[in-house]
Amino acid sequence: MDGRPPELGDTDSEQPSRRPALINARELATWVGISESGLAQMRFRNEGPPYIKFGRAVRYSEDAVREWIAQNSHEPGDERRSRSTDR
Repeated sequence: MDGRPPELGDTDSEQPSRRPALINARELATWVGISESGLAQMRFRNEGPPYIKFGRAVRYSEDAVREWIAQNSHEPGDERRSRSTDR
């Protein structure tokens, strides 16, 4: 190693390179059952899963989407209990 950071696709690096899986809005819409326009509205309101912009192109990391889904998962009865404690 010569002290330089490994380049993308560098097979000689000691660390195996793992590129994050990125998907576009159409793929995410199909995956989670939300329309592409619904995802656009969520981005506008700073809601929804984290996203990455490359110019006008929007991409989502599959790992970040999975985490967002987990954070927004609720067990049956969760909503009822949280409303009764808000009073």
